[in-house]
Amino acid sequence: RYPGINYTRCIFCGFCVDICPTGAIEHVSIHDVAFDSFEAQIFKPKDFETGPPKVRYKKPPRRVKPRMDPKRGITYEPAD
Repeated sequence: RYPGINYTRCIFCGFCVDICPTGAIEHVSIHDVAFDSFEAQIFKPKDFETGPPKVRYKKPPRRVKPRMDPKRGITYEPAD
């Protein structure tokens, strides 16, 4: 009856952003979401009032550059 997002069917394609008549949906870089239950994956309109969760790190993230090592496989080195 009311619009919402069902993450059990979402493939993060962005079509909902394109067809939303009010422009209320936008794509963000957060797409890895974990849920405790099947029902928690279905978002009702009131669930969107809080906005996306704030990501907090113990240490600030570092930029890294992948490097292929023949013995160890992919390794990462600081990019800055």
